[in-house]
Amino acid sequence: MLAGCCPRPEGLRIGSWWLPGEELDRAAAMLAKSFPAYGPATIRWRLLDGGMGAATILHGRHPEASRRAHREAERWAARLRAGEPAATLEFELAQSKGEDLPVTQFFPPHPAALGGAVAAHVAALEPGQSTGPIRTRAGWEVVQLVDRAPGDRSRANVVIHRLLVRVGFPEDAALAREDWSRLPISGSQESLSVVPMEELRRRGSRF
Repeated sequence: MLAGCCPRPEGLRIGSWWLPGEELDRAAAMLAKSFPAYGPATIRWRLLDGGMGAATILHGRHPEASRRAHREAERWAARLRAGEPAATLEFELAQSKGEDLPVTQFFPPHPAALGGAVAAHVAALEPGQSTGPIRTRAGWEVVQLVDRAPGDRSRANVVIHRLLVRVGFPEDAALAREDWSRLPISGSQESLSVVPMEELRRRGSRF
């Protein structure tokens, strides 16, 4: 990886699907608020490998399902903004989808634990604040930060409520994650500098 790079927002192609550079840069700027020790290339790779790459595939492969899920997520977000408790909405949504009821607990704040896009948004939130819908590796999510443990923000665990409206079925998200791990990545030399060289070689990417 090229150290100290600061890519322009040109974007990356993952297999057949395009991730705009602006989207990755916005997430990187938010994540940097909690992870200032990470260089710009490291932050972008953590976001990509933490879920933004898989999200690009999932939403690109199922565009109409993504649009429907986004419209539904907007309705949940509107109810949250209107003052309905996030915990109540989280349980209602899970019940309406026949999914496991959420358990309130602390999670590490980094992309590997929360997913890249959610970790980026949570990094920019203070307790009680919410945001979304966010495009994630499972669908569209509305997120509220409930609490953040004291200490360094890069290590301080967080409690969040997540209102997830899936795109397709869980199997579709699983396939997108599998494809993310193997598909070639292409783009300009500057954009590709955020991807570890061994990853480019392993995927058969041209660089």
